[in-house]
Amino acid sequence: MNDENAEKVVLPVKYPVITSYTADAHMLAILYSYPSTEEWIFNNYINLWGEEPSHYNNYAMLRFHSWSIKKACPYFKLSYFDKSFFSSDITEFIISKINAGKYVTIFYDQYYIKCSMRYKKMHAAHEMLIYGYDRTLKVFFIADFLHNYKYAFETESFDCIESSITNMLESELFLCTEIAFCKSDYKFSNYFLVNSLKNFLYSQNNVAENENVFIAQYESEPIKRGEYVFGIKNYGLLKEKLSEVIYNNNYDFRSLHVVFDHKVMMCELLKYLANTGMIAFNDSMIEDYSNIKNISRSNRNLLIKFTVTKDKKLIDKIIDNINIMEALEVKAITYLIKKASAKL
Repeated sequence: MNDENAEKVVLPVKYPVITSYTADAHMLAILYSYPSTEEWIFNNYINLWGEEPSHYNNYAMLRFHSWSIKKACPYFKLSYFDKSFFSSDITEFIISKINAGKYVTIFYDQYYIKCSMRYKKMHAAHEMLIYGYDRTLKVFFIADFLHNYKYAFETESFDCIESSITNMLESELFLCTEIAFCKSDYKFSNYFLVNSLKNFLYSQNNVAENENVFIAQYESEPIKRGEYVFGIKNYGLLKEKLSEVIYNNNYDFRSLHVVFDHKVMMCELLKYLANTGMIAFNDSMIEDYSNIKNISRSNRNLLIKFTVTKDKKLIDKIIDNINIMEALEVKAITYLIKKASAKL
């Protein structure tokens, strides 16, 4: 608990290893600033979810898990506030939460934020993380996709933050979440690891016994209907959608960025497993996954280049790379399942 009369309070944050989506970036920025939380992170960033294009997205969207993953995090206690809580002083409301040692995520309009690429250009709803304030400078410490649409930690004036929130209060999207960081005795689970690796390899979404997983209602029904693609089969979905780019030039590069972030996280997982003695530091699988990560980075950059040059050969190269990456990853995951299963 902090002094309610404090002039400045900044809660711990650390730049996250991956930043595919706002929800993941905010959550990981908090978690990485506290010790031992990586054990939960590594158990929950192994599988991939894919969605067929729909009325709200015209590309194959990939993610790691439910959009409601924060509700399953043992380190978070969440409270929610609708617009009725913001009828008085918005600045003091947020400061009171920070003083209580709690983070705030809130939907806002980027049009009013000076460090946003959309400042005074375009009204756009987004979710920011607020993790501190300075009364002397009259600024909040915030995080979101801001300069060049990259995730960043910035400061913004009380007035601009208040204007950006006020403009969102009548939107059906508006929501404010208070995040209290809690201690947890969570321990990394080899059992959960093997289950998640098998889910990825065999394109499943099976929940392991005693595994705490939260799936929102709007996600559970499509899962039952088989509308999501899981694990390695997402490479087929990506290749299908990339093939269509050759004819319509329409693709969103975020899916390939998620694939790259997935490989970054898998490489971090392997470092952790080496540190715990499950695998050797010179295990060939570590080099294999480093190669997979490099291929996925190349694919992301090739697609960015394609958006400029429209050279169809770049799409062919990406698809060829995905085939190489998939073969390497099947081999690596199969091997890792064998190693992890031996420790059960």
